[in-house]
Amino acid sequence: MTPEQLCTCPLADRCAFYQRNKNFRPDISQQLKQEYCRGDFGRCARLRVHDRVGNEWVPLQMLPYHREWAEDILTDVTNSGIPVCPQAPAPDAF
Repeated sequence: MTPEQLCTCPLADRCAFYQRNKNFRPDISQQLKQEYCRGDFGRCARLRVHDRVGNEWVPLQMLPYHREWAEDILTDVTNSGIPVCPQAPAPDAF
């Protein structure tokens, strides 16, 4: 395994942000991917929601730096009493 693979988010190959933005503003998307997907992916808002409450709660429009939105979702889901399944495997894209 290469050093880059060790530092790449384990869900990058299924992440809607990572996959969808390949051709959109490459300068910006590459910078975000470097910072969040191949760097400190633990800071990614999408991954945080996915890991805590499950893939179905990750909005397609959410970007990795939307931490406040992620916290709002986590609070809303937690307070709603809706059962969550955070350990469920991710589908093809999250």
